[in-house]
Amino acid sequence: MNMPFYKLIQQEIKEKFKNSNIVIWYDLKNEFKQEFNLFDEVDINKIAYQGSFIELRHKIFLKDKDLTKKWLIYCNVESKQGFLTEYEYFGEIYIASVRDILEKKYKIDFGKFDLSTLEDRLNILKNLWDILPENTIRYLEQQTLDDIVLTNGFGYVDISKEYTILKYICEPVKYDLILEQAKIKEQFFEFIALEYGIDVKGLNDNSKIVEKIVENLFQSELIQKSRNKDIRPFGTELQNINKIMNCVQLLETWANHEAYQHKFVEFSKLVSEKHMVNILEVMELDELFSIEYLIGIEEILYKKVEIQILKKQENSSLIKEELITYLKGEKDRLRETYATYHYELENIDVDSLKNKLKELKVFVDIRRRYYFSKAKIFEKWNVLHNIFQILDLLYSFEQQLDAVEADIDSIIQRYEENSWWKIDQLYRKIQEDYSQMDDFIIKLLNLVDNKYHYQYLKPLNDEVANALEYKTNYDFNTDIQLDFWAKFISGADINTQIAVVIVDALRYEMGREIYSMINEVENKRIEPLISSIPSVTEYGMASLLPNGNTRLRIKEESNVVKIYSGYDSTPLNNKDERINYFLKQARDVGIVKNLGAIVDTPINSLKNDFSGKSRILIFSNEIDSAGHIEDSSIQLFPSLLMKVQSCIKKLLEIGVSKVLVVADHGFVLTSGLQDWMKVDLPKDMQNIVTRRRYSISRKKVEGNYITKSCYSANHDGEVYFNFPRGINIFPASGGTKFYHGGISLQELLVPIIIIEKESRQLVVEDKRIEGEQLSIIDFGISDSQTKGKQKEIPKSVKEQIEIYIKNEALNKRERKILELFLKASSYTDSEIQEICASDGIRFVSKSVMQFMKEFIEKLNEQGYDWIGFRPVGLAFEYYLK
Repeated sequence: MNMPFYKLIQQEIKEKFKNSNIVIWYDLKNEFKQEFNLFDEVDINKIAYQGSFIELRHKIFLKDKDLTKKWLIYCNVESKQGFLTEYEYFGEIYIASVRDILEKKYKIDFGKFDLSTLEDRLNILKNLWDILPENTIRYLEQQTLDDIVLTNGFGYVDISKEYTILKYICEPVKYDLILEQAKIKEQFFEFIALEYGIDVKGLNDNSKIVEKIVENLFQSELIQKSRNKDIRPFGTELQNINKIMNCVQLLETWANHEAYQHKFVEFSKLVSEKHMVNILEVMELDELFSIEYLIGIEEILYKKVEIQILKKQENSSLIKEELITYLKGEKDRLRETYATYHYELENIDVDSLKNKLKELKVFVDIRRRYYFSKAKIFEKWNVLHNIFQILDLLYSFEQQLDAVEADIDSIIQRYEENSWWKIDQLYRKIQEDYSQMDDFIIKLLNLVDNKYHYQYLKPLNDEVANALEYKTNYDFNTDIQLDFWAKFISGADINTQIAVVIVDALRYEMGREIYSMINEVENKRIEPLISSIPSVTEYGMASLLPNGNTRLRIKEESNVVKIYSGYDSTPLNNKDERINYFLKQARDVGIVKNLGAIVDTPINSLKNDFSGKSRILIFSNEIDSAGHIEDSSIQLFPSLLMKVQSCIKKLLEIGVSKVLVVADHGFVLTSGLQDWMKVDLPKDMQNIVTRRRYSISRKKVEGNYITKSCYSANHDGEVYFNFPRGINIFPASGGTKFYHGGISLQELLVPIIIIEKESRQLVVEDKRIEGEQLSIIDFGISDSQTKGKQKEIPKSVKEQIEIYIKNEALNKRERKILELFLKASSYTDSEIQEICASDGIRFVSKSVMQFMKEFIEKLNEQGYDWIGFRPVGLAFEYYLK
């Protein structure tokens, strides 16, 4: 299948953005509006001229006054008044051309073509792009182009007819006209009947034709997945029942076709709404689990889980009855039924889920891998998955906490080794999915809240408080913020380019998530770091700067607490003061940027900015700022972490030798304040600063809180720091869900992500496509492992497969497939389906095509390039290489 044409244009435009933040796309013949509409790069803002250049400029100005973001401006008229002159000067101009793209992408020499008709004919080729095989385009000649154009594509011998059906479904008026003009409408309908068993000859209205094709495709999947092959929930009959697999494969192709995906989702919803009651009445509940392409199935199965948990109902017949009632809209009856066990719902015990938690986890985990969940159209499975995951971890935590020794290093070690940090991560992710919350999820979340607060946050952080209360210094085996610069940067050569990204409020579990987002980056590691206290921006940011191994100096001046560098007494109370201090220390090799500027600035401009600068400091306050917005803020966290990921990749692309991502402090995340959390402060302690999670006072007064002197907090000064135990709070103004400043593990523990380029890296390209052999180094085998060993004679592919089967842990389907290739060298989809079925191996959760695609990819990733595949008609043949 060809790469979609709009993707080719997208690639060209992305290249333009490497040199500038603005690209103006002129399309004066209005030929590429569809490609502009499909353009979908996340970090690029797109805007189209709609009749007024003044309005266009005004819209850009409102969103981005200083033009720091990336803008793609589409214009289908010439700007004669100069409204775009300024943008043209600072930006790049792009004019799409089918010829240019084919010359660049496929190296086609158009010098041998009839140039007088070439442009018009190539535009017809573009319209038929995704129904033509790639080889047809790659080896395009004048005669081939003439054949395609003269028959509007449909008469061309190499055409991929299944894509013509998709075009007909999604653009029926347009392609019905083409079929009429080409005088091949009857032949096209014969093809649909012959290949898919769908008879549409007697229908004149193209909307009715589309409806019949669509309903047959969706119904075919239901028939394939049902034990009863006689079911017809849509009431439509296939002309040839043996063509069901062809219909299912076409449905799968349609679902994954980028240009027509939106139409697939639209039809899936329509068909679901129209026929779901019939589906439930004729199919068994367990048969619905493997249905991939009907979005209505997701709601039904989700409702099934809700009934199982809230009503503790496991009888399939009764669950099915409830679901049919729900679908028919008899919600009053359901509400009355729910009212009879209302008291039980409000007092449901999380522990009641424990016995069936494993089964629920497996079911939800499988379901969230299906089409609509993967496409993020139905995300509730992910929310349920996170809820069940966190419950499982919370049960384990209860058994593990007793074994923890009462010191910070031991607690941090367990926090990492036992993956307690995942509890905090999952709780955050559940909060991030606020838009997905319905009554069912809210009930479960209330239960998780109770367990998370009382049986996790409170006992864990009581241990942390106990460990810190009588500690007279701030000395740990784990690294602390004050030593960060000295340990990770000071010893490096001044010519080694190092970038330090300080992310405000990036707690440890978020660092873990970013770390997992840069899997392709080599030579990286993540380590825990204990923040300074109070765990707020002023102290954390100041501690991370170069300090000559000296403590911060804390002074009270006119009822205000001030922070100074212990190195040279420079004030460090706000961002400007900290930047000035850093630049003073770094001198000519220092530069400071904001995270947003790194993400939005083109590569070449950044390279120029960093030329001659070896100490790069990047500040980000997005997470902390978002957290304090309260309820609406937490949903911003995923995109903010992606910005950090983007920043890291950009710095490495520029060529920075070492990148460190670190944070000033973490935070506690809850669902709101509880009365039991509030702790009063006595007035006679003379507080200078009072916040929810800490206070700074002139005097030390004993109370139900922990007081640390400046010295025991690793600062120089005369004031005292007071912290509520665990996750308690002082009565002060502030947020109810997101707060920090205290001594909980979630506030104190932050990540350091360290990425270093090796002085000499071996880069090996995978050239298996060209037939070259990979070296042993590609497979992680060192040269020393092979020295002195006799070179083995290469084994045949079948011998290799026999050894692989013997030594690897394979599931039934994987083993069976490999055993088949020991007997014969090639099989089609249907042959694999039939042979496996005779041995009781069914392809229910995914088609043969999808399974083979994933299995071949898995083998290739392991270095075993044994099986190839090629299209044969409308199916695939898999062959031994």
